[in-house]
Amino acid sequence: MRHYETVFIADPDLSPDVHQNLFEKARNLISGNAGELIDFDEWGNKRLAYEIRKKQRGHYVRLDYCGSGATVSSLENALRIDERVLKFMTVLVDPESDPEQLKAALEASRQPAKPAADEGEKVAAAEANEDTGGDDREAPAEGENNDQDNA
Repeated sequence: MRHYETVFIADPDLSPDVHQNLFEKARNLISGNAGELIDFDEWGNKRLAYEIRKKQRGHYVRLDYCGSGATVSSLENALRIDERVLKFMTVLVDPESDPEQLKAALEASRQPAKPAADEGEKVAAAEANEDTGGDDREAPAEGENNDQDNA
């Protein structure tokens, strides 16, 4: 399957219920046309670079999905005729991709880092530094004036 990314800008003056209705329509268009939604990322209201239909702000949404050309055509046709959408753009990210691998990679990237391992390394480094009587400060680079009184 091909991997696509579509960003669209919805009218910011719409109610949250109307926004959710529009987002659900986009999700259904992808799944209804043999596509698979990988990520739905709502960026919220942001200032536009230029006015579109006399609006200076827009509600940004990014759809990350896999599908065929028919999936993209169907989604773009729906966005084009919908008056709630100010602009949209679709980009082909990868011509061959596996949706399950993309979902797994996305899930792994959203996992928080393990702070316990980092803390253990910091404590061990501090203990090693104390044992050697070392100084935490870095040595000044050659030619660098390190004298504080001359400033």
